Amino acid sequence: MSSSQSYVFRKWKGGSSTIQCWGPIDSVNTTLIDSIDDELKKDSSKAATSVPSPFARMFLFKTAFEIVAKQMSEKKFDANSIYAQLVSDALDLLEAIYLYGDAFTYKVYNWNEARKGILDSPMKKKQVYIDAIDFAFSHDAFSSNKEIILIYYKGKLVGGTSPFTLVFTSPNWYYLVNQTLENNEVLELSSKTGDIFFDNDFKELTQRSPDFVEYLVKLYSINKTRIQGNDFINNGFGKLINYYIE
Repeated sequence: MSSSQSYVFRKWKGGSSTIQCWGPIDSVNTTLIDSIDDELKKDSSKAATSVPSPFARMFLFKTAFEIVAKQMSEKKFDANSIYAQLVSDALDLLEAIYLYGDAFTYKVYNWNEARKGILDSPMKKKQVYIDAIDFAFSHDAFSSNKEIILIYYKGKLVGGTSPFTLVFTSPNWYYLVNQTLENNEVLELSSKTGDIFFDNDFKELTQRSPDFVEYLVKLYSINKTRIQGNDFINNGFGKLINYYIE
């Protein structure tokens, strides 16, 4: 390589191309991160296998809602992105609960109660586990409620509640749905217009049942007035709803 050339390998766009050997670069900030081209598409196995916990899954959905809202506001929406799929899955779950609430079962996971049970158990290395979950629940979004409601359909875990996007889905649920559809079996969960929930056909909020959209917008508006500063308002779900109502 000639001394006049530099090959700088970076994921983000821009930056100096005159660096020789080892040298300082610009600090990585949110602007640079936003310029990274994300090549993950729908059906990507990487999106599921790279997420190590339900809490990380919550933040993945939060990020997806924020990215999709930004893409829409900039007229650059990518319906084939993994983020579009995640947003669609969350909206599918919300609409399915809205339509078929009694078909689901719900289990409250209260960390304060679970923590006490673990402390009293003979579990090995339990303090490591407790410290990890304590750290996850230390986020401001859980300051007043250290609970997650787990959502099941016919005994299978669909997902749970989130302070950022109301709900999130389990990656295992995605594979169960795909297996069901590939076997030409009926999922028995569809919208009023016959759209099958949790498939690979992304549906924007405005493409959904008008009464469901009205319900979500009212839910957001009430919370926006009553719970200023809540993560539900400022992040994730709130950003997407704001795109449609502003």
